Amino acid sequence: MELILEKLIPVVGSKGWGNPKSKNSKYLNDITNFKNGNPSIILLPKSTEEIVKIMQICNDYSWPITIQGGMTGLVQGAVPFDNEVILSLERMNSINNLDKVSLTAIVQSGVTLENFQKFLDDENLFFPLDLGSKGSCLIGGNLSTNAGGTRVIKYGMMRELTLGLEVVLADGTVISNLNSLLKDNAGYDLKHLFIGSEGTLGVITEVQLRLSPVPESIMSAVCQFKDLESAVLTSQEVIQYGIPIARIEMLNKDQMDLVINYSKLKDYEVLPTLFFEFHGSEESNKE
Repeated sequence: MELILEKLIPVVGSKGWGNPKSKNSKYLNDITNFKNGNPSIILLPKSTEEIVKIMQICNDYSWPITIQGGMTGLVQGAVPFDNEVILSLERMNSINNLDKVSLTAIVQSGVTLENFQKFLDDENLFFPLDLGSKGSCLIGGNLSTNAGGTRVIKYGMMRELTLGLEVVLADGTVISNLNSLLKDNAGYDLKHLFIGSEGTLGVITEVQLRLSPVPESIMSAVCQFKDLESAVLTSQEVIQYGIPIARIEMLNKDQMDLVINYSKLKDYEVLPTLFFEFHGSEESNKE
């Protein structure tokens, strides 16, 4: 093991690795505080080239690697076992190219969703994926889990928002199909193989994402229903009638109790409640 560490540390430099014995639970546990074991080293590469060298070394010695994003997952997919190498993508946090003509951006996988959205706000552009963990989750993790978020009804899953990927395979081979073409029917579309694969097939290092103009009008509504069946039927009708719905969220009793207590409302009956968000033009939202 010492020989492997001697080879890995120079790849990332003195500031690019950490000792897991320092008890930094950020890398040892996920958001559920689940822990599998004690890894051997924490690596924090800053480039695809560094990841290629890491993968080659670990492949030569058949040493296992756990790939980590923002550690906001709930299925323990990024929690390391004993002696594994942790490969954290948090320093891969550059936005390398923004193309306002094709409405695309090339982003490293360690960029947080929130930072990417803030970057686009300054450019008057919009990336529709939205998650409660957006301040911590990384774009790479969104890809590896094929995240849908709260606006999936209008904009689709992460697959629909991705045009191309750069991926490093287990032996260090790089596959790159970064492109800005919306219509690309040239052979196999390999990105779909890696999106949703939870890091089991390779390390996603960069992604070309599809952007949107900022919606002309965003409106919301909070509606209560006499029962759950009525809430579900109304949601179906909203979608079927072509209303420009972006988000439908069910607010459960615990959430409503918090809202009621915070607002200091009295004699308020808690019923099935839906939150709707509409993205469209001024005219469509008036209708």
